[in-house]
Amino acid sequence: MALNNQQPIAMNPVGVSDTSDGSTVFAGAMTALTNLVPDPSTANVFVPRPAATLLTDFSTSGISSPGFISALYISGDIAYGMIATDTPLGKDVPFVYDIAGDTFISISGITSGNTPDSVSSTGAWIPPTIAVVGTKVVFTHPNFDSLVPVGFLDISTPTAPVWSAGNTAPRALPDVPRAVHEFAGRAYYAVGNTSYYSDILDPEARASSDQSITHGDDSDIIGYGSVPLTSTNSSNIEALMVFKPKIIFQVTGDEALSTLLNTEMAAGIGTESPLSITSTPGGLMFISQHGLRVVDVRGDVSPVIGADGKGVSVPFINSLEPSRISAAFNINTVRINTQNSSIPTLPFQDWWYNTDLGVWTGPHGFPASLVQPYGGTFVITPQGVEGQLYQSDIVPLDSSSYVENGQTLEYLYQVSLSPDAPTMNEVCVLETSVGIQFSKVGGTVNFFCQDENGTLLDQVSETIVVNASVWDTTDWGTSQWGGNVTNYQQIRVPWTVPLVFSQAAFGSTGEAVNGFKIGVWSNRYQMLGYMVP
Repeated sequence: MALNNQQPIAMNPVGVSDTSDGSTVFAGAMTALTNLVPDPSTANVFVPRPAATLLTDFSTSGISSPGFISALYISGDIAYGMIATDTPLGKDVPFVYDIAGDTFISISGITSGNTPDSVSSTGAWIPPTIAVVGTKVVFTHPNFDSLVPVGFLDISTPTAPVWSAGNTAPRALPDVPRAVHEFAGRAYYAVGNTSYYSDILDPEARASSDQSITHGDDSDIIGYGSVPLTSTNSSNIEALMVFKPKIIFQVTGDEALSTLLNTEMAAGIGTESPLSITSTPGGLMFISQHGLRVVDVRGDVSPVIGADGKGVSVPFINSLEPSRISAAFNINTVRINTQNSSIPTLPFQDWWYNTDLGVWTGPHGFPASLVQPYGGTFVITPQGVEGQLYQSDIVPLDSSSYVENGQTLEYLYQVSLSPDAPTMNEVCVLETSVGIQFSKVGGTVNFFCQDENGTLLDQVSETIVVNASVWDTTDWGTSQWGGNVTNYQQIRVPWTVPLVFSQAAFGSTGEAVNGFKIGVWSNRYQMLGYMVP
């Protein structure tokens, strides 16, 4: 029998929004798309992200009692980094890992005197940084001292790298640098509010005391990034972006060409998150105090990407430790890891922003403390996991795994709080359908509805068996569930009670399995003749 005063409303999921009210933002706003990413084949359909898989365990590295990995940088197939060890006791030591060959390369020259004390894995910090300049890999670390402020790894013989630590010569750095970055073939060192730069292709040499640039006020440089700029005559030049907490400077040219320029470009905008600075085809992205921004190839700084419910910004504004935020870009996705203090449990979260589609997904499970792009994937150091590197893909393949760190991935698909009815009355939902596919293997699917106070109104949980002609006849009756569930189709959700509310959040949870898809959520609303006083 047809319902009176009924109105069907379909919600095609688009991306995650911070909004508290779905009526104030874009259609298709979601509260969560956890462990779900856009289906490469179909708009507004989502599929499970691949699980992160163990790449290597440092128990095979020759490093004694490997602990917290404090630095990670990938160049070609080689991962450079620093890791805590007990030999030397209480020190962070460099490592070299050949990803393609799955082997650790031994480093000579490491002593207690030329390695820094280990850093903590929690709390505010100055993260170590790494850059490759000429035949040297340069390391900064907050626990180097002013006499030995920089670490150098000589890779002129790649299979036999040699470690040392010291200062630039003949002009020494005045203190321990906060960061290092390669620009115009030189090592740029951040010391206080000044960039000190080395000779070309020799990060240990500074021939002149004039090899420095002071950037604005006396606040410290936080970090560096570089971006190719497109000029008005269509030629391309590389620029070094110098980030301070509330300002960005742009350095172009080089002293050798008498073209060196230092330009203030974004007063009031900066970052406290040096590991969030990441290069993309559209420019240099970073987390400001207000969320994700980009310095584009014209040198312009964008408004916040995701502000005002247009996406995700609240977890970054409310990061418990902004200096611990880490980010990286690959293919079409920026991954940003933070600890969200706006939630009482202070969860570590991994948010993904798809630059092709302009949509957010997350928060994803297995967040990283450090993340680096590699080939068509990412290499991560998982939060709270010591002495291991994982590979984390973003593109689902038929061969992808959905078991992560011994656990099957669980997805969460949750629609933003549905708006009040325009007639100001309560509504009732009896009929719901959801676009779903199980084409490879079965799994568990759960549907739920909760009102604006978080009260659970109803939930239904079932196990799906692919190639079964009847979908759990014991609990669901004898109706056919679309025959074999191998194609994307609209599936009716048989609520056990009428759902009465003024606003509600609908969603689904379950196992992330190969061949699963979820898309449009459709409700048939019946407008009731009253409102809650």
